[in-house]
Amino acid sequence: MKYKEFENLLSPPRIGRFARAMGNDNQKTMVLYRYNIYLSQKLFGIMHVFEIALRNKINTHYIAHFGQQRWLYEQSRIGGAFYGLRTSKIIDEHYNKLLKRGKYTNDRLVSDLPFGFWTTLFDRPQFRAGGQNLHNIFPNRPSGTQPKKINQDLDRIRQLRNRVAHHQPLCFNSVDQIDMLFAQEIYNLILQYTEWMGYDNSRVYQGLDHVQTIIDKIRNL
Repeated sequence: MKYKEFENLLSPPRIGRFARAMGNDNQKTMVLYRYNIYLSQKLFGIMHVFEIALRNKINTHYIAHFGQQRWLYEQSRIGGAFYGLRTSKIIDEHYNKLLKRGKYTNDRLVSDLPFGFWTTLFDRPQFRAGGQNLHNIFPNRPSGTQPKKINQDLDRIRQLRNRVAHHQPLCFNSVDQIDMLFAQEIYNLILQYTEWMGYDNSRVYQGLDHVQTIIDKIRNL
C-alpha cells in the first residue's frame, strides 16, 4: 500500500502522530504504525492469560473464604460483605443479564465480569469488606507488600488493557515522542504479578510472549 492510501485509510490526524515521531519519513511511519499494532496484539495475548488467571485466583480464594460456590451472588445480597458497595451493583447488572438469558452459573458470572471489576476488589472498601486477606492470592509477593500497591499496580495494567482495547497508540509520550516506558513498565508488572501468583512465566506465556522483541524494535527505529 502506498503511503497516501495508508494515510487516507486510517486518517491524517491519526497517522500524523506517527509521521511526526518519524520525522515525516513515510516508510518509517508505516513501519512504526504496524509495530504499534504488533505490540498491542502481543500485549493483549498475555493480558488475556493474566486476566483469566487473576480472576480464577480471586474466585477460588473467595469460595474458600466465604464457604460459598455462589459467593458473587450471595455476598452482593442484603447482609452480604459487598452489599451497598459499587461492586454489588456491577455484580447485579451482570447476574441479571445472565439470568434473563437463562445462562446464569457462578462460572459464567465470573467470566462475564470485566477486568475492572476484579481490580476494584483491591480498593480499600472492597478489600476490607472481603476480609482483608485477598492479597494472599499472591503467595510469592515480597514480605511487606501493601494491598494499596497491589491495587495501584493492577489499575495500571487495567489502563493499558483499555488503551489496547480502544486502539490507542502505546509508543508515545505526552508530546508525541517515541517513549516505550509505559508499555515496558506494564509489561514488567504483568510478568511480576504472574510470578507473585505462583506461576512460571516461561511456561504460562510459552509461544505468546514476544512483547520485549517488539518494544526493542520500536526503540531502534
